[in-house]
Amino acid sequence: MRFRSPPLVLVAALLAGCAASGEALTEGVTAGGMAAAYNAAVTDAAVFEPDEVATLPSISDSVLTGVTWVPEQFRSSYEPGDTVSFPRDVWITLVPQVQEVCQTVAGDSSAVYLRVQQLLGLPPSEGARFFATVQVRASDVVRPCAD
Repeated sequence: MRFRSPPLVLVAALLAGCAASGEALTEGVTAGGMAAAYNAAVTDAAVFEPDEVATLPSISDSVLTGVTWVPEQFRSSYEPGDTVSFPRDVWITLVPQVQEVCQTVAGDSSAVYLRVQQLLGLPPSEGARFFATVQVRASDVVRPCAD
């Protein structure tokens, strides 16, 4: 889901259990193989298939707590409690979803990093990132999907 960019409150910089450093994605898998798998997944997702439908968590609160994955280079740009306006739409995920996935991934931080990229629908890449927790009005959330 994404939200339109009105001011929001940055609540915290890191989520426990999911601070991945972005080292090698997986042992023995080439970057080209990961890119090919990602491209195949995007192609597959472009075609509706009833057996691949996932139920989205309902949004019933007027203010949501979401999380976005931010490149490390921007860490010093935001302080907890700051009100921030972004120049464009920002993709977020509801906080419990990311935490639950991170707690179930076996392996080192590389495995967690790759799984988070998959969860968020991002192409495989390296580079340190951090989670920024945000509060956003539910009325500003856009879900580009049928459910």
